[in-house]
Amino acid sequence: MVTPAQLRQQQELLANISLDDQIAQIHRQKGLIPDQQDAKTVVVAAPPQPAVQQVQMVPPMIVGVPMRPAMVVPTPVFVPTRQMAPVYIQQTMDEDEPASKRQRTEENLIPEGEFLARNLSPVSFKVMVPQMPDKPEWKLDGQMLTLTLQLTDTVNTIKQRIMEELGMPQGKQKLQHENIFFKDANSLAYYNVTPGTMLNLQLKERGGRKK
Repeated sequence: MVTPAQLRQQQELLANISLDDQIAQIHRQKGLIPDQQDAKTVVVAAPPQPAVQQVQMVPPMIVGVPMRPAMVVPTPVFVPTRQMAPVYIQQTMDEDEPASKRQRTEENLIPEGEFLARNLSPVSFKVMVPQMPDKPEWKLDGQMLTLTLQLTDTVNTIKQRIMEELGMPQGKQKLQHENIFFKDANSLAYYNVTPGTMLNLQLKERGGRKK
């Protein structure tokens, strides 16, 4: 029990201390807070926590990749055009030009020596005979003659064979193959006569003039 003397002592002490100190004294008596001597225990304060800085998220940037521009689809614009009639170019040919002139000539022939080296002799070829009813003694009825001669034989030899079979004089004969008129002194090799070559027999005009 608290004696009257102790109570007075407490009242005198309370009169000299503040309200906060009185409350603390009461708490110490009741054991709610440790005594002042116990409070001398070293308290290690926790290090201050750094303030959390709010980081603003920035979308990543792609460096070095150019931005592809948006595709713009042009709107078709109808422009009326004037329709033109088609132009036809007609290729004309000279009707007076014979077809034989568009065929090969002597300039396109293989040289005689080279032709002889490439081809075998003798050679069989044909002669197309014209129809001449006004010359019954010549036996020109449009038939086809087949002759076999050496490549070294001349055109004059061909005409001799024709005269023997048809009776047509050599001076009246004219031989033609494509666009080439054969001359008597040249050989079959000179004119590149091959097996199956067809010669056309024609009538030679007076004075040697060609038709």
